[in-house]
Amino acid sequence: MRTAPSADRNKEPIAAILGKYPPFAGSRQGSCLEIASGTGQHVAHFAAEFPHVTFQPTEYEGGSAGPEEPAYGNLSPVFASIIAWTSGVSNVLKPVALNAATPAWPVEAPGVAYDAIYACNICHIAPYAVTTGLLAGAGRLLATDGGRLFVYGPFMVDGQHTAESNAAFDTRLRSQNADWGVRDATEIAALAASHGLRLVERAEMPANNFVLVLERVSGRA
Repeated sequence: MRTAPSADRNKEPIAAILGKYPPFAGSRQGSCLEIASGTGQHVAHFAAEFPHVTFQPTEYEGGSAGPEEPAYGNLSPVFASIIAWTSGVSNVLKPVALNAATPAWPVEAPGVAYDAIYACNICHIAPYAVTTGLLAGAGRLLATDGGRLFVYGPFMVDGQHTAESNAAFDTRLRSQNADWGVRDATEIAALAASHGLRLVERAEMPANNFVLVLERVSGRA
């Protein structure tokens, strides 16, 4: 069972934002696809908080536990951690390997739609193709009647960093990998519109992070 201290610190503030919106708000049965589940701490916490929502955890073999950590490579120990954290939890499915940058995801099937998609701390430590792929995937897989994408992490706003620490973090990330960097929430919202999504909230979070809440525009094919 793997543990990330940051996951314990931010799981409750993130759950508070999720709880404002369906399918997490209320008691109607719903579904959530989690992109980059990591240790499994988040999905275990959210599944307990929202027992009426069924969660599908995923992870990418090229992902990592953080910007200084090596790529996972073999997902077996990662999946074992997710399964350990969610042992005995009936509303969490078995984890699936998923690369958000690809044009088709293994969780896609005719008639399959999710009420929510949740992604934590991936946009800044992945090529921008992962961000664009995440938005495209949400456009394909979210339910048309108000399905929502929740994206947690550090973001710029209107091309400006919101804290000096984020600017320094961005510089460090780009020095490690030219394809990484803190993304612009304004740019993401504009790109999301091309996939039938609109930004409904940019919620400020502890440690100079945000949760971007993007809603599927009803009626878009």
